[in-house]
Order: sequence, then C-alpha cells, then structure tokens
Amino acid sequence: MIPNSLQHLDLKSLTGLLYLLEERNVGRAANRLYLSQSAMSRLLNRLRDAFNDPLFLRTSKGMVPTSKALALEAPLKLLLEQMAGLDSPPDFQPQSSNRVFRLQTTHYQAQAYVPSIAERFYQEAPFASLETTTITETSLISQTEHSVDVVLCSEYIEIPNTYRKVLLGHEKFRCIMSNNHPLAKQEHISLDEYLSFSHVLVSMGGTRRAVSDLVLGERPMNAALPFVRLIFCRH
Repeated sequence: MIPNSLQHLDLKSLTGLLYLLEERNVGRAANRLYLSQSAMSRLLNRLRDAFNDPLFLRTSKGMVPTSKALALEAPLKLLLEQMAGLDSPPDFQPQSSNRVFRLQTTHYQAQAYVPSIAERFYQEAPFASLETTTITETSLISQTEHSVDVVLCSEYIEIPNTYRKVLLGHEKFRCIMSNNHPLAKQEHISLDEYLSFSHVLVSMGGTRRAVSDLVLGERPMNAALPFVRLIFCRH
C-alpha cells in the first residue's frame, strides 16, 4: 500500500526529485522541468513534507542530499523508466509468440509465395499460427475493419489509404519455348516476332488483366495463328 503522505505526489514531483538528485541545484533542476526557480522550491517543500525528510541540505559545497534522498534515487529511476515504457509496445519475441498472424493475398501469390513464407514463418515462430485468406481486386476496399496483419498483392489490387504500402520487389514476364524454336537462339524478341508465332498465355491469377495485354494494347495479332489463354484459379 502507498502511504497517505505519498499518494498526493504526481509524476512531475517525482521527476523533479530525480532532477534535484542529479543536478544538486534548484535552478538547473527547474530548467529541466520547465519551471521557475520559485515553483521548483515549492515543489521541493512538498517533497520534504511527503517524505518527512529535508532531502537536501545547503552547505558551503552546495546542496547535499540526505541519506534518505540518496536511498530514493535508484528506486525512483526504476519507477520513472517503467512509467516511460507504459506507452511503448513490448519487444516482440517470435520464438515464444503463440498469436495468430493473418495474411491476405491473391490466388496467384498464394500459390507462388505462401509455401516459402510459411516455411520461414514457422522457423522463426514455431508456436504461432499463420492464417491465409485470398482477396479480389476490390475486396480490401469493402472490408469494414482491418482484420489482417499483412496483405501480399500486386498493383492491380485496390488498397485503402489507411494501409501502409511497401514495395517488396518486381516480377519479370518470361516467354518459354522449345530449344528447337526459330526464336530460341535470339537474345531479344520483338513484338512483331512474338506475334508472328502461335503461343499459349498462362495466368495463375483470377484477374482478366495480363501483362501481355498491357504491352500489346491494340496491336493486331495474326488471325491465322492459334492463341490459347490458360487461367488457373483456386476455388
């Protein structure tokens, strides 16, 4: 139980006592606490009444703390440090965490990246859980509350302004062909060369937009050549 004499002391008074112990000077302690010297003197008088001790004695060498004041210094520092840490989140320790982390991503990213993410996740946090759900192009906008820790998606997904965005990297669009294909030995393929041969476009996501569509735009294709679009979606 806190003694009645100490219950009326506020945090500023205790901070002032610590400054007086550190500075051994009323004026310098007052400056650190943004008080006038007279206000600091009144605060010292309240501290003396609360602890029933003079706390500081004036000598030819300046202010000298009493044994009572010196005994208060260490617990006072600890108390103020703990008070300062009340609004700071505790250090996260992944090895001992058992909370559920929620990841939302698209169908494509779920297939391409989540296996590697899950492997690293459980190496770092073996007692935690990773819960993954999929999103659509506009589903984040329609969510009424943030029930997710991380969203992994492409630029096609509409992100609310309240989310903090971090660019993780860029993906490259690749064209794969047989070693015997007429274009296989070329270091670069032009659009005209690309369109002069039949091809299959493979899309892992549920969106209808594809990088090739954005690059080609309205560029006409050879109608005599077959073109197949394969879209793999998870249901």
